[in-house]
Amino acid sequence: MTSKTEKGEWRARGARRAGEGLEFVYPRTRREAARECLGRAAMGDRRAQYEAGSRLERGDGVEADRAKAFEWFCRSAQAGYGPACSKAALYCLEGLAGRRDVARGIAFLERGAGTGDAVCLLLKGECCLKGVGCEVSRAEALRCFERAAACGLPSVQYRAGLRCLEGDEGYALDLKKGMAWLTSAARHGFPQAALELGRMRLEGRLVRKSGREALRWFALAAREGSAEGLLEQGRLLLSGRGGASGLRRGMRCLRAASERGLAEAEELLRGSLPKGGDSGPEAAGRAAVEKA
Repeated sequence: MTSKTEKGEWRARGARRAGEGLEFVYPRTRREAARECLGRAAMGDRRAQYEAGSRLERGDGVEADRAKAFEWFCRSAQAGYGPACSKAALYCLEGLAGRRDVARGIAFLERGAGTGDAVCLLLKGECCLKGVGCEVSRAEALRCFERAAACGLPSVQYRAGLRCLEGDEGYALDLKKGMAWLTSAARHGFPQAALELGRMRLEGRLVRKSGREALRWFALAAREGSAEGLLEQGRLLLSGRGGASGLRRGMRCLRAASERGLAEAEELLRGSLPKGGDSGPEAAGRAAVEKA
């Protein structure tokens, strides 16, 4: 039995049983959490070492210090922790903690890629494309991107999906694989992938045309914070192409997109003002559809 307050919580002492006593437990402050993390890092916990570097980088519970953050990232990376490898590599490649060291950065990427870390694979692929610290190799870059996509990195899945659909940048034309990558990226929360799938469904491009399916993908993009997703969702709802017409909901979507700074949504709303004696949300919706 516990009872939480703003400053802490009452917790049962020892085993839980009827009539047991309670003690007040104060929540850990950020400074205390950072101190505990640094203690575990000093004992060789590679995940704690990575967390310590992140805290020092952000100044979370400790004074921000990039040089010390880099030291902890390096220790964690040398222990084979993938996320720390990508951080240490970025520090070396961009000189975030002082002098650039491309050779050491590439070595960290190689180590991280060997563990299957998606970010390291992505960065290694970019280096292979640009010839940073190595010879330009499009084939090796594509292999890295494919592995990063297979690890579930949405941004890479999105790019790989588009390239497979277009047969561009060395990717073989593969519609089935391209759709699979885009779908995976969208379901992992990458709004641009959901937008692309919605537009493909709406236009009938490479897939069967379906307003309902397009609406589903636009709604997903909107839930992931895309103003364009809100705009497209609003248009479909107002026009009824996504199924039954939803004027009120469509107008809400346009307003939300406008509030996020999308000028096109603002224009549609301005054009939706009722004219003459026609008023109400239905009239506004019809006017918005006509303007669109």
